[in-house]
Amino acid sequence: MAAIAITAANVLPSSTSISQTTGVLAAGVTATQGQYLYTLSDGTYGLADANVTDRWTVSGVALSGGSPGQRINILEPGNDAAFVFGGTGTVGAVLYLSPTAGGITETYADIASAEKVVILGQAVTATTMTFKTLGVQVTKP
Repeated sequence: MAAIAITAANVLPSSTSISQTTGVLAAGVTATQGQYLYTLSDGTYGLADANVTDRWTVSGVALSGGSPGQRINILEPGNDAAFVFGGTGTVGAVLYLSPTAGGITETYADIASAEKVVILGQAVTATTMTFKTLGVQVTKP
């Protein structure tokens, strides 16, 4: 199975999601709703990626889209509320950061040898997930 396809218009925080913030996209970065982000040293945001050094620490998921330098809304990890992640997954599946910038996958095999395994959460239903970012950033053998 390939990375989970995200439909931006379907990404919605739950009514109990309280860990939201706003941020500015880094130069050269365009994000769409539903893409996973990391924080750069200057405080701006770029697309998280399981196969690029220093892009493994997920800071949030974009709740709005934008172009370089624009402000976007971000759902931060760590709350227990499920949110509609914009794709379709298998109930109970662990969801991982994809090696595709900003993407998500439920297929461990999508993460190649020497890439980082970053657990984002778990599918609660086919369209909702918890977003806890367990911080597991081990290199896949």
